[in-house]
Formats: sequence, C-alpha cells, structure tokens
Amino acid sequence: MRLPSSGLFCPKLSSDVYDYVFKGLSQPLLGTFSIPIGPILESTYLHQKAELEESENIIKELKKVLNGGAVFHSIDEEEKDDIVNNDAI
Repeated sequence: MRLPSSGLFCPKLSSDVYDYVFKGLSQPLLGTFSIPIGPILESTYLHQKAELEESENIIKELKKVLNGGAVFHSIDEEEKDDIVNNDAI
C-alpha cells in the first residue's frame, strides 16, 4: 500500500496488546500504542538522499583517480563525430 508522502496526511499505526492466558480463555488488554509513520518515512527519505549524494561523490572521486586526475564525462554522438572529423583534417 502506498502511503502519502506528506507527514501531515500519513497515518499512525495503532495497536492493542493482549495477554494470552489460560489457552485464550482470558485475554486482558495490557496496553495500546501508536507509531507515527510520517516522521519515520521522512527521516528515512532524508537519510537515503544523503547516502545517494555521498555515493555519487565517491563515484566521482574514483573516476578521477582511474582517469589519472582527469574528470570523466560521457561523449555524445555529435561530439564523437566532431572529434573524428577534426582528426581526419
């Protein structure tokens, strides 16, 4: 089930805890609790975003090292044609 992305509209998980005594003949309520899902989702999202940014920086630095300090970038087909045409002249 997809939950709302806004913490304002995200539901809380509510639960009742029962004691299972005498093979189910008596089930007294021990307590109730609720877990706010919105703040948990928001903190998880922010944590994942920070990890992705850190991973991208690590990949960028590794590419620099592998290329001997040069910054790596992909070459488009048009740039390849320009390079080939300039080398042929």
